[in-house]
Amino acid sequence: MARDVITGASESGVSVTLLHLIVVALVQGVTEYLPISSSGHLILIPALTDWPDQGARIDVAAHVGSLGAVLVYFRADVAGLVRGALSLARSRVLSPSIPRPPVWY
Repeated sequence: MARDVITGASESGVSVTLLHLIVVALVQGVTEYLPISSSGHLILIPALTDWPDQGARIDVAAHVGSLGAVLVYFRADVAGLVRGALSLARSRVLSPSIPRPPVWY
């Protein structure tokens, strides 16, 4: 049996094992981009196993991990978007008299 690594991680105060955390992370990573609820697949873990519900904190941590992975993967694109937004903001500050279309057009 995997040892307990987080005590009281779920709202019910149930301990979550390392194996449980690994399964949550794997399920999140594999199913995040399927066209189902972003938390729907995490609800299935306790339903299909004898494990208790991992709780909202673990679910949020899994979602933040997915966001981090996407940001790392698309870091060049994100950096380009940030540079473009900053450039647009600077050009509007330096020359506000030039009419420009709104950003959303």
